[in-house]
Amino acid sequence: MTTAIANTASKIIKKSQGLREKYLAEMDKREGKEKYELVVEVVWLTQEQAEQVSFPVLVQKEVTEGWTDAEYADMGVDRAVAQTELGFTMTILPLPDIHTESERRKSKAKERLEASWCEGWEDLVGDLIPSWLGEEFLSSLTVFSENPLKWAAAEELLEKRITERLAAKKTKKVPWLTSRDVTGKDIKKLMSGASKQTSEEEGSGRVGPAGQVTNVETQTASQTVVETPVVASSSLGDGKLLLTLTTW
Repeated sequence: MTTAIANTASKIIKKSQGLREKYLAEMDKREGKEKYELVVEVVWLTQEQAEQVSFPVLVQKEVTEGWTDAEYADMGVDRAVAQTELGFTMTILPLPDIHTESERRKSKAKERLEASWCEGWEDLVGDLIPSWLGEEFLSSLTVFSENPLKWAAAEELLEKRITERLAAKKTKKVPWLTSRDVTGKDIKKLMSGASKQTSEEEGSGRVGPAGQVTNVETQTASQTVVETPVVASSSLGDGKLLLTLTTW
């Protein structure tokens, strides 16, 4: 995603008049992947705006619904007139549902992040994430968190992604992670390489004198079952055990 596309998308959704014409005109200027990237960016920005607007509307709904007849009389307005002027049925009622559903999906994503990293994952990630967590970003970060990397390796990889983006031309110059930093083919290749390196460092093995297992074949790209006969000693006598190791 280039800075030019991001800026164009931002200008499009901020237009109150001529939005359709501006959008279609920008689409006509582009072909192939660049055209699709513009559409994706517009969708993401629109989603973020909907999330940000829907919360204050939810609060307004709670305030309005809490008014009594006495309060309406004190304000000198009829309940029906007030609800019409406030767009209660057209705006205040529908928009909070967007916020509620968005928060429900965010909650699910946060539960998965807790399962992958820890309960205090936001403190763990710290300044690597933006102050406002959009649904799309949380979804992308959740998928990334479920990779086989340990947090230390994941943190190093995320910091590297930010550094590379800031150094590259025509990219978003924000010092925190973006959705594109944790998605796409580039990050998958880096994750695969980091995972392979971690596996090699951890090593593998056979059962030694102290009962420690070394030289255990591991794979991170896919689920693999390895069956290895191992000679072991126990109080029941010497015998052969069949170990089934499932690696991810």
